[in-house]
Amino acid sequence: MGAWATVPCRHDEDSPSAPGFKSVLSDSLEEFCTADEFYDGLWSHIRNPFMHFENIFIKERSLVEHGEEEFTVRIIYDGAKLKNFGVTKEEKDICKLHHRIVGNKKELTVVSQNMNIDGELENAGYCKLLKDPLRVEYWLIEDGERKATKLCARILEFAYIRPVLQALAKRKVKCNANHESSLQGGGLSAISEPMDEHLTYEAAFDLLQDVLKNPERPSIPGFPSVKSELKETENGWELTELEPDQFRELALTKDSTLPRKDMHYVGQVNKEDGEIILVVSMGQQLLFTVFIHFHRDPLRIESWQIADGKRQGGVPEATHLQHYVDAIITKSQGTSGYYF
Repeated sequence: MGAWATVPCRHDEDSPSAPGFKSVLSDSLEEFCTADEFYDGLWSHIRNPFMHFENIFIKERSLVEHGEEEFTVRIIYDGAKLKNFGVTKEEKDICKLHHRIVGNKKELTVVSQNMNIDGELENAGYCKLLKDPLRVEYWLIEDGERKATKLCARILEFAYIRPVLQALAKRKVKCNANHESSLQGGGLSAISEPMDEHLTYEAAFDLLQDVLKNPERPSIPGFPSVKSELKETENGWELTELEPDQFRELALTKDSTLPRKDMHYVGQVNKEDGEIILVVSMGQQLLFTVFIHFHRDPLRIESWQIADGKRQGGVPEATHLQHYVDAIITKSQGTSGYYF
């Protein structure tokens, strides 16, 4: 699909907006977007701060509006599921995040008041867009102290800039969330725009299989690379991503139902009907199932996810489908080894 957009961020830099203080500063974003585009992308991202694979763990997800430029978002993980999957020792709900967000588009600032599960303020993150050149400045206030540490730099790069730039990437085919679908009993799904200008059905179907069998993973400093094993089956394939030894050494519980926490992806293919089903599990525990359907006139890809018996086709699912569509468009143009 091409490289993930990377913009380095440096910690403990002199603050351009507050002389005498330190901040995290990103390199220039000029080649990727305008200030308004980044601000709008950031605003959308922090309103939907989760990935599609998290749905199985989420017990509560809420978004409360307080005005045009202020809202509170809260996500709680289910403690029973976390323990069952060997993530935690105790069966205790965990607050992934509880943020009160205050924006100011005119000033190009976003403040995130980060609270615990009981609503008590723990710290506050400040994001400010700078111009000429376009950069992002970030700092954290905790216990009355301003911080611009290496951890703050990682937060800015991987939690803010990367996902926003990924969403803002110039695309030939876009994917939309919350499509009212009639497939599989009806419900919401993510769906692409028509792709006929770029691909045939045969090419799109075969390329998507290749993408699913060989998923691209972004490189994150400090995290081990993933080793995988691929096996072809009569009706599809089985892909196993082995749990890194470094993670096994950090196992938090011995009574987990998972002897290993390898990730398993079982693909079931029906090319005649234009359908791919991807069953995703950790160890022997089902996480979710992805349903992919190809429409042929016009050529579009529709996708949704079933987790805990619930159908999802919102922004996280559209973001994931966009990743697939970007990949097959890139491959079809020959930039990843395919020529048509």
